[in-house]
Amino acid sequence: HNDNNQSNQLTRSRAHTADDTSLTSSSSTVNVRASMKGRGDQTGAPVVVIVRKRPPKEGETDVIRCLPPIVICNENKVKVDLTKYVHTHKFCYDGSFGELHSTLDLYRQSISSLIDNFMGGGSSTCFCFGQTASGKTFTLFGAGGGQVMEDGEGLAPEEGGVYMLAAQDVFSRLEHCPDMVLSVSMFEIYGQKVRDLLDNGKELAALEDGKGVLQLVGLTSEECFNMDDFVATSNVGRLA
Repeated sequence: HNDNNQSNQLTRSRAHTADDTSLTSSSSTVNVRASMKGRGDQTGAPVVVIVRKRPPKEGETDVIRCLPPIVICNENKVKVDLTKYVHTHKFCYDGSFGELHSTLDLYRQSISSLIDNFMGGGSSTCFCFGQTASGKTFTLFGAGGGQVMEDGEGLAPEEGGVYMLAAQDVFSRLEHCPDMVLSVSMFEIYGQKVRDLLDNGKELAALEDGKGVLQLVGLTSEECFNMDDFVATSNVGRLA
């Protein structure tokens, strides 16, 4: 999801240390980045970075604590004389969420403002990155890894992940904007190729228009009028 905020509600992410990469790989965390750009703003807006910690699995050593917005990593090390000690690293982000925080907590505190900007005509972006099994799919699509999206009826909002929470938020607001319609496109960037996920993976050409804005020529756009339409369209793209 992409989001630009005309009111600049998102502040520039604070300093990160050189240990950021090792923290992501060893602590089972997911980094979520969000950015906003309002109408007419060509410079973009600050990027906000938040960290979500997943519960440790059986056999894993829990070395991470989240004290929002701080993430503390206790690294077990050994001195030259074989004495063991713990080296504590502290990282300051724009927000951090521990294993006791729900996806709904994360959405309300860090993502929902992107929808404010989106509904105001801005461009908003949100994406997750992290190692395999760090919780990206859970954060985006919920406990069923997206399978719960096949049965939207009676689905608790927090069970559907950020993906469903954002869609529910948008449709709720559209009820008060009868002149607006939500259109959904889905594409994949892999290497140097761009594929249209709503058109059987058709390869697309990325070209700049007269204003220098990159456009995906021929990208499919499907209008969605309710959550059922959104779920059906999303499933087509995610299964492509």
